[in-house]
Amino acid sequence: MASSRVPLPRLPAVPDRTKGLMHTMGDTGRYQGRALLQKLLRFVHDQLSPGATADQVWAQVFAQQRGMVPV
Repeated sequence: MASSRVPLPRLPAVPDRTKGLMHTMGDTGRYQGRALLQKLLRFVHDQLSPGATADQVWAQVFAQQRGMVPV
């Protein structure tokens, strides 16, 4: 039975010329997560400012997630 801890060979270092041009999957995920969170916070702020209650806002957010409310 093979071990799940087999060492992987190291890849050669990436030259500095590609630095800043390529993003890792982690970088992309962090960027998308940050953008999504900013959009959610903006939406919540826009709903609460005119006087909606937090319960109304969260009900609307979760209804949108389930596809029950057109965005």
